[in-house]
Amino acid sequence: MLTIPRVAYRAVIDSILPDEAWCSHIFALTQDYPLSLDNPRTLCEKMQWLKLYNRHPGFTNWADKYKVRDYIRDMLGEKYLVPLLAVCDEPQKNDFAALDAPFIIKPNHSSGKYFIVRDKKEMDWDLVVKQCRRWLKTNLYREGREMQYRDIPPLIIVEKLLLDENGNIPSDYRCHCFHGKVALIQVNQKKGKDFKKSFYDTNWHRQHLTWSVCVGNKPLWPDGGDIDKPAVLDELIAISEKLARRFLLIRLDWYIVANRIYFGEATFHHGGGFERIQPYEWDLRLGDMLHLPDKSSIREYADKLLRELT
Repeated sequence: MLTIPRVAYRAVIDSILPDEAWCSHIFALTQDYPLSLDNPRTLCEKMQWLKLYNRHPGFTNWADKYKVRDYIRDMLGEKYLVPLLAVCDEPQKNDFAALDAPFIIKPNHSSGKYFIVRDKKEMDWDLVVKQCRRWLKTNLYREGREMQYRDIPPLIIVEKLLLDENGNIPSDYRCHCFHGKVALIQVNQKKGKDFKKSFYDTNWHRQHLTWSVCVGNKPLWPDGGDIDKPAVLDELIAISEKLARRFLLIRLDWYIVANRIYFGEATFHHGGGFERIQPYEWDLRLGDMLHLPDKSSIREYADKLLRELT
């Protein structure tokens, strides 16, 4: 029996399927129920609906890890920004080797791609430059059909590497906001290859769910257990809601170091809407908290929310 390699299969699917059919197909491969765009009920379904029908050009600069810094500076203040060390569109070795470590190198138009530099002597700068140039040729829109990534001018940005008091990369706090209010706070903990997630409400009560890529029915990123309530929780919620009030749905990521909050990034469709929320009742419960406007009026609705940005 002839089998098609997975990479080749995805390449064919990516090239021939229009966005609606592509999202439905990938949804069927990653979730354990079919996608309904006519009557979406779960959060994962509603994220697909928003990806396809809530495509406003005003979202592009928010998804751009470089341009979004302007919004954070103007709306919250410079103190919430991680110090920016360099920006380039044609990376060379000298762009990085001359900087003071530690720092992190990443593209402004993608996700999950980075180099962490603690000791410059340990880096293969030729490899770093080669990989950065590859990143600049990618377009995240093709990977998840999220339109806000399609028109981001690709850049490589370098930021100071944030470290906690033990010299570790701090946990990041991801505020999932619906209709301008924080609905769920996700805490990511990564130690080596061990990656876990914990979830809390705004009163810091543990919420028992997983939200993860699954292998079979098993989450790849399990429940991370109890996390101490941050001393700056009220501030974290307040600044998230100040940014989120323009959007139906947005995830705002933050780092906390020595009780100081730093902005990470903004994401409109967590995991592209393909990570599985378990148990299924949580997918429904979160979906009930997100109310979609009529498809025919979605552009007008988004224009109204984003008017002050233009």
